Amino acid sequence: MKYIAVFDEDALRALLAVRGVRRREKLLDVIATLANDPFQEGDFTAVDKTGRPVQLRVVGRLVLSYWPDHAAKELRMIDIQPVE
Repeated sequence: MKYIAVFDEDALRALLAVRGVRRREKLLDVIATLANDPFQEGDFTAVDKTGRPVQLRVVGRLVLSYWPDHAAKELRMIDIQPVE
């Protein structure tokens, strides 16, 4: 079941700031794979300030934070940060 990837403002800015076409395309490929199978778990799970579980997926030197909104059939991309 394919979901639509939806980016919040911070995640979109971070995606646009990713240097290198290959890095950006790799990240977009991972997002498309997640949207095609939104029940995949991330590499790690965190909890946001509202208590919602957020999946964290490591993509190269970046960490993608997202959560599936099953009611809306959307994959909510909330952050993209460098691995620390």
